[in-house]
This record gives sequence, C-alpha cells and structure tokens, in this order.
Amino acid sequence: MAEYHKDKNGEDRYFFTFSCNDFTTSNYQVGMAVSDKPEGPFRKLTEAEGGLLLCSSTTESETISGAGHHSFVTFGDQLFIAYHRHKDYIEGGDARYTAIDEVKFITIDGEDGEMEVPYVNGPTDSMQPLPEAYSGYKNVADKATVTCTDETADTKWLKDGLLSVHKVADEEFMDYVRETYISKTSTFTFDFAEETNIRAVMIYNSAFEKSIFLNIPRIEFTLEDNSVRVIRDVKFDVEQYCTMGGEYGNIVRYVKSGSAAFAEFYDISVKSVKITVEVPEGQESVGISEIKVLGKA
Repeated sequence: MAEYHKDKNGEDRYFFTFSCNDFTTSNYQVGMAVSDKPEGPFRKLTEAEGGLLLCSSTTESETISGAGHHSFVTFGDQLFIAYHRHKDYIEGGDARYTAIDEVKFITIDGEDGEMEVPYVNGPTDSMQPLPEAYSGYKNVADKATVTCTDETADTKWLKDGLLSVHKVADEEFMDYVRETYISKTSTFTFDFAEETNIRAVMIYNSAFEKSIFLNIPRIEFTLEDNSVRVIRDVKFDVEQYCTMGGEYGNIVRYVKSGSAAFAEFYDISVKSVKITVEVPEGQESVGISEIKVLGKA
C-alpha cells in the first residue's frame, strides 16, 4: 500500500507501507519505507523515524492484537487507516474485524534530514470523534490561545493533533509525541479570537497508568454575551477504560490507548473554555495527551 504526501516544503514523498509477521499472531504490524519517486527506490524507515506505523504491542494493549492488513482512506480533509485486528486479543488466529484510526503527519529529523512522516493516532479501543465530513464538527482547539495556571506546563502538546498511545515505542521517535504534564490541579484556558460554535470537549488521558487523571472537576464556558455556563465533575470512565489490580482492586494496572473524559452538549457559541484537571491525591503528576474542542467545521 502506498500513500502520497507533499510536505510543507513542497517535497514529494511516497510512503510504501506493508504488513509483516504472521497475521495470526499478536506482533502482526505495519512497517513503512519512503521514496521521492513512485517507482522507488524505497528506503525502509527506522523505528526512530516512525518506521513502525501501526503496532499493538508498543501500546502494551490488553484489548488489541495483530493490527495490520490495511488501507488508507481520505474522507474530507482527514486521512484514516482502516485495518484488521483480532477478535480475541489473547487467542489471535484468523478471526479478525475491521478498525479505523486517524493519521496525521509530523515533522522529524530523519536520516535524510528534516522530513514529514505519517503517524497513526492508534490503535485505539476507545471513544473517538466521528469524521469531520460526516458529523460537521472538527477539532477547533488549534484556533485558540492556550494558557495554564501551572506555569511549568508545556501547553503546545495539548493541541498538536497527536495522541500519546505508545508506552514502549522507540524513545527517540516518541519524543515527537509528548504529553502536557501538570504537578498540581490546574486550569487550562482556551481563548478564541472570535466567537466559536462548539458541541463537545474531549480531554485525553495519559498513556501511562501512573500519570492518569480521574476527574475533571470543572469545565467553564464564557459565551459571546459574557455569561458563563459550567459543567462539573466529568469523570474519567475507569470501569470502561482501565484494568484494575492490587489487593483491593483499587490500583490502575492498565489504561486503554487514546481514552478520554468528555462532555457533549447542545451547540453554544463561546469566547473561551476553561478546563480544570485534577491531580489525584498521592500522585505526583498528571499527563494530558490532547484536548479536543469539537466545533463547527
């Protein structure tokens, strides 16, 4: 399978993607090679360059196995990867079903210099937004200026469009896909330059069990007339997205890839959105993979 992409510098790139290993096993996965010509030659990308495009083992998933046998689909302005994975992640075998996740392009320092490569926001086994061309809503968070009451937080990772899903992927590559960390309960403010119609907010949790949040105590919306609306205590669905362990079953042993706490509501026009993320008692920090504000395309 080949995917064409013209990068921000106007360079043509052709990505040859291929499934490898036995499709009945958990390490069935998708690799990637690149060329500037459709006829090649193609150079296989290293894992540090994102050459492992789709893989369930790097997420240490307890629900997904054997992600591979894929196609790329463009729907509206979005690119998706459709692929097979096992119905039973423990047994594997030839019983599979079709899944889909969004693909983004990120800039890396590769062996041939700076280049853009595709990155899959997955594999996920959690609630994700419908395609923009179908729902009419897109992530408008990148239109806002973001600030945080925790001055140590690097907010640029909140709206880069990339989900942190891998726990054990190549460390050099995963430095391009990072989380925003807070060391205390903090409020993120999304200020829009003009009134923006929105429908939902999704706060994506950390990929790492020791850094997850459990509650969003407050989401505050400032409307165009300066009135304020508030949603309180948006819980992260631990029962659906986590595996618990410990003597009393109260320790999070695993969190599903790409899972989020979210609130959906009737359309409102806002000037700003404030989201408070709580650091659980006894926990040093919380990592937030992404915050999506879904508004009218």
